[in-house]
Amino acid sequence: MENVNLDLRTAEILGKGNKYRQIHFLVECAIVLQDYLLTRTYEKRSFVYE
Repeated sequence: MENVNLDLRTAEILGKGNKYRQIHFLVECAIVLQDYLLTRTYEKRSFVYE
């Protein structure tokens, strides 16, 4: 969660070549992500599972 900024709608992700990249997402995505995070219990893991 420390890599996600819902106000600015940005996230830092680990991409190809093990490099961190800043991405931007739409307002709709921020709303859905915020709703999801409110219903989820926090664990020190990614919210996207492989």
